[in-house]
Amino acid sequence: MIKKRSIILLIFSLIFLGIKAQESAQDTYGCTDWSFGFGLGSVQFFGDLDMGQDLSSAFYLHLNKEIHSNYDLQLEFVKGDITGKELSSDPAKIDEVFYAEFMQYDINLLINISSFFDEKMNSKDCRLNEFIKNRKLNLFTKIGAGLNLFRTKRNELNSGNFINSYGYEWMWQNNFEDAGSIKESWKNTIKEPSFVLGFIIEYQTFGGNKVQFSVVNRSGGGDKWDAKINNKDDMFIFYSLGTTINLSR
Repeated sequence: MIKKRSIILLIFSLIFLGIKAQESAQDTYGCTDWSFGFGLGSVQFFGDLDMGQDLSSAFYLHLNKEIHSNYDLQLEFVKGDITGKELSSDPAKIDEVFYAEFMQYDINLLINISSFFDEKMNSKDCRLNEFIKNRKLNLFTKIGAGLNLFRTKRNELNSGNFINSYGYEWMWQNNFEDAGSIKESWKNTIKEPSFVLGFIIEYQTFGGNKVQFSVVNRSGGGDKWDAKINNKDDMFIFYSLGTTINLSR
């Protein structure tokens, strides 16, 4: 409960910071910049049934607004899959596997770390100052919060027998033989807050367009992504490559 409250507080803090920074930017520059981005990559899950051994796929869409020369406010949508398994060395225990699909809506703050070194690097060397001015490679920190919608089910690895699920209808007939076969609609499935933290390496190409590689961690507000509750919050890392297109021409 404390973690969920912290995530909700972070969301409102980012919104407030974005509004205040946008007002400041408009007063200073008279306008702000918009950009749209998309990309895809691999998801690495860490939880009760996996310790980063399996990869799955996901894609993202985002809309950025420059609120200051060093800060961007970002709205992001991510959709993908998560999978993992647990192989036991104990013959008395069964091997388990889970499969999940998710959608996540985030609000993030991007902080340009590279620009913070500009003043320290500023010197009388014209060549160095020119390099700083025309630098095309930047490093960003990404921090934010989101809402994760997911459907997940856990089965025995060898037999495929159903164990547990969230976001699926529980079919109790025939001793739960058909459980985990009918999905709930996204509007009725489970929704959990999550915390976003990562970094982005960005290279500017032409016309303000950019190519980005990112490594972003998303920590869940609960322990249900792998359909196994063990008092341990689940998380996944999203490695992605994408592009951002400047919309403010």
